[in-house]
Amino acid sequence: MQDSSFFYKLTGRVVVQNMDSVIVSTQSNNAFIFLPNLSPKLENKMVKTILYKVDTVLYKHRLLNAYKEVNDRQKYYLEYVFFDKLSSIPISSFGRYPIFIGISGSTGQLYTKSKMRYIKSYLFNQLNFYSNIEKTPFQKFVFHIMVVLKIIKNYWYRRLGLC
Repeated sequence: MQDSSFFYKLTGRVVVQNMDSVIVSTQSNNAFIFLPNLSPKLENKMVKTILYKVDTVLYKHRLLNAYKEVNDRQKYYLEYVFFDKLSSIPISSFGRYPIFIGISGSTGQLYTKSKMRYIKSYLFNQLNFYSNIEKTPFQKFVFHIMVVLKIIKNYWYRRLGLC
């Protein structure tokens, strides 16, 4: 870390299928995936920690000791700590959305997505939803449409007994 101006961190039991294109398409020394919350009642308060690219100075000053603030009993996980540490700085996401393959170290769940979910992730990434940079009116409009569509989908899933 001392000899580099930035580094990538990837969770140990995960591979990024398109890592070459993720690296080539990401110009910033800081790239995180801020998760957009499609619930109208909740705010975006989480950063994916599966993969990130970070400037070593930023890491040393804001994230190195973030694990000390984690409180599992109060459900204040590292993803929330990272959000709190980074939310005041404009940070972009990756130029290309990473395709994860592997197993979550904390939950044991497989990282697999349907083609529709990858398309959604790709669109969200292209619309800059995975960054904490201020959104344009168009981006906000599209995001609100997504919220409405999710509410409708959840309504019909419950109504038809599919969930």
